[in-house]
Amino acid sequence: VLFRSGGAGRWLPEAPHEYVHVVQDSIGMFFDFQPCWSTEGMANYYGVAIAKPNQDFLKGLIKQDLNSTINSLDPNQTLGSLLLSNSIDTTVRIMSKMEVSNPEDRLAACYQLGGWAYEALVATFGQDKIVEYISTFRDQNGWKVNFETVFGIKPEVFYAKLTPYFAVKAKELLS
Repeated sequence: VLFRSGGAGRWLPEAPHEYVHVVQDSIGMFFDFQPCWSTEGMANYYGVAIAKPNQDFLKGLIKQDLNSTINSLDPNQTLGSLLLSNSIDTTVRIMSKMEVSNPEDRLAACYQLGGWAYEALVATFGQDKIVEYISTFRDQNGWKVNFETVFGIKPEVFYAKLTPYFAVKAKELLS
């Protein structure tokens, strides 16, 4: 398994993660329409699933992200404490803040929360729906239209449904 230093102590399973970006890039306009949680989350989910990095090491990286603050969200709370609040409003706010392609200080959340979001999508809808979702960008619709068309749920409703899942994941990693 190949690993790459991503700066500031970040390590990613490089080959599968970057291969997902190649697939994404092969679909016209995919990157132009995607929020960072989807682009990086998809690559993070599949990169980790395929590379299967050391779980203790991976948990350490995730804890590092959860114990950090994201100033554009709330400089007084860590990402983990925000997730532990198990608040639908907070989860929707966090995910909505990541609906941009250039997330500035939210990049770690894009990878991690986006990866968990894809874990939930795959578990709920299966791999074929992920392929279908990627394929919808050939028609150059907006990502929200494509998301609702394929998964049958508005992104904001999906975010709300992720709330207890994110809270449980944060609790498991921070306790």
